[in-house]
Amino acid sequence: MSRNIFPKLAFSSTIQDVRPVNEVNYQFRTQNAVALPGILKNDNLIIEADLRMEDGATNYRNSNQFVYSRGFLNVTTNEMYRFSWNYHSPIAYLDRGAFGISYLLRVKANLFFDSTIANDVNRELNSTGAELILDTKLFRLFQLPIGIRYNYLLTQKRFENSAFELFIHVSRF
Repeated sequence: MSRNIFPKLAFSSTIQDVRPVNEVNYQFRTQNAVALPGILKNDNLIIEADLRMEDGATNYRNSNQFVYSRGFLNVTTNEMYRFSWNYHSPIAYLDRGAFGISYLLRVKANLFFDSTIANDVNRELNSTGAELILDTKLFRLFQLPIGIRYNYLLTQKRFENSAFELFIHVSRF
């Protein structure tokens, strides 16, 4: 297994334009990410910028695959922007197995800041936090990175503005 978490320099872009036959409702979505080298040898800085625009002329909505700021639920709006900064760093390379069923390959950390702007409702969703991710392999076949995340919601007005979450890590690279 490579000690690098992500490529030292990479760019990923996905553009999706969904239009029905009648051209009344549409959804335009783009997801962009760039991977840059971090401070230490195997660290990475990942910068992401996403956009979703949807025609709100009718009550019909396309499926919403927009990635919101971590810790927030989705917001129904016609125009969304998201910017994210992630700093990934390996903590340990364990390479330990359990009875040929599960293997723990690496433990890594991620510090993040997310900002989502819901333009037409004039709302900003900002969060920051840390993730501890375990790179695992099941039955020597399936890679399954699982982790625990601590979110701190910067723009939440309630008292409960932080939370722990368990998640499966999905990467664009």
